[in-house]
Amino acid sequence: MVLPVILCLTGCDRKPSATELADLGSAQLAAKDYAQATISLSKAEKLAKEEEDAFILGRIYRMQGECCDATGDYPNAIRAYIRSIRAYEMAEKPANARQSLYQAGLAYYNVEDYRQAEQAFRSVIYEAHQAADSLMESNALDAYANLCLEQEDQDPALAINILSRISQELGYPLQSREYGMLAYANSLLGNDKDAQRWLRAANRFASTDEEKNQVKFREYQIASRNGDYKTALSSLEEVMQYNSKVELNGLRDSVMRYQMDYFSEQSNTAQEKLRAARLRTLLIAAILLAALFSLLGYFRVKKIDTERMLEEEKQEREKFMSLAEELKGRLKSAPNFDVLERLCEKYYVYEGTENLQPKILSEVKSVIVGLREDPKQVETLEKMLDNSRDGIVTKFKEQIPRLKEDDIRIFVFAASGLSSTAMSTLLELDKPVVYNRIYRLKGRIAKSEAPDKEIFLDALNS
Repeated sequence: MVLPVILCLTGCDRKPSATELADLGSAQLAAKDYAQATISLSKAEKLAKEEEDAFILGRIYRMQGECCDATGDYPNAIRAYIRSIRAYEMAEKPANARQSLYQAGLAYYNVEDYRQAEQAFRSVIYEAHQAADSLMESNALDAYANLCLEQEDQDPALAINILSRISQELGYPLQSREYGMLAYANSLLGNDKDAQRWLRAANRFASTDEEKNQVKFREYQIASRNGDYKTALSSLEEVMQYNSKVELNGLRDSVMRYQMDYFSEQSNTAQEKLRAARLRTLLIAAILLAALFSLLGYFRVKKIDTERMLEEEKQEREKFMSLAEELKGRLKSAPNFDVLERLCEKYYVYEGTENLQPKILSEVKSVIVGLREDPKQVETLEKMLDNSRDGIVTKFKEQIPRLKEDDIRIFVFAASGLSSTAMSTLLELDKPVVYNRIYRLKGRIAKSEAPDKEIFLDALNS
């Protein structure tokens, strides 16, 4: 597709128009020749400004954003999409402006600016609904559902409602990607049977390697949440293998494009032998250097990723070590926490050996799971607090009734003197969420008529 456009532009003496250069850039973009596409679109932009053609400017800016997206330059992609929206609005092309706004939302998502991404998707959904543009509305709803599952304050119930709206109200059949989202959303809600059912559906509908890789990633997320670490590790390994394969294919395509550019340039300069020889030498050197630097860069990235994974494992181990010491210090007087003694014994026995991490992690996780899921251990902790602090837990429950179980557990952990890190781990919540829960609980206690509310507040501050 690129060659006929180039021949059309080079086979005539007249100056190409902005539309023709934009078509060339579009063809180069489709061929994944992003460097040449950027050059063509820059020339087209200059001509479109001279011609004062807002519509073609909007198209050019959107393709520039797509070039930046393809090369991972998401900040510049966002800027290009915003210029495209403004140009399309000047040209009174609302449908095209919605498309650019939708792509800007995806770029915001890629830079993890979830607030801006949500605003973009909600605007597109509203405008598309008003314009009866069901396809764009469906695409924006799909992206918004995925955002609900990936941002910090996850909302799986909203994601499920959005996907139901796509299939039931808009009439678009769900694909493998959407079934994967339904599986993960149900897993977050604790509906394990439904999660597995939707995961099987995602596997059935996955037809491409990319879709199968997305299903494997959802399988990893669900298995890791359920504590099935063997399945989670297997799925994660397959995801990483696929990503490495994609990177290698991209590198191979890049080298092939360099070779094609070289041979094209050689044929165009065949009549100038001396100049052709110099260009040939320079191009070969450029190809070899590009391939070499690409390979070196690839292996460097892989090395960095490996080091990062090792560092994360080290940090996780240190986190559990710190938590184990803290739990031992806080709960050493409780009769049913002899497992902490075994934990510390194994820490000192296996310290400095290869068996340290699996032994310690196994013990620490058993303690954490017990405090998360075993009501008897939590009751033991409550009795310990009652004995040591004049029945504080019993008074708290009696004087401030109708509390949620999570609020009581936060009070017990905080009154026990556990740190925010320990509470975050035991409650399976991020630290900001823990701080927010404690703040709200303090407010409720302060507004209550409890005779001992000052004691309760002081316990939360301890």
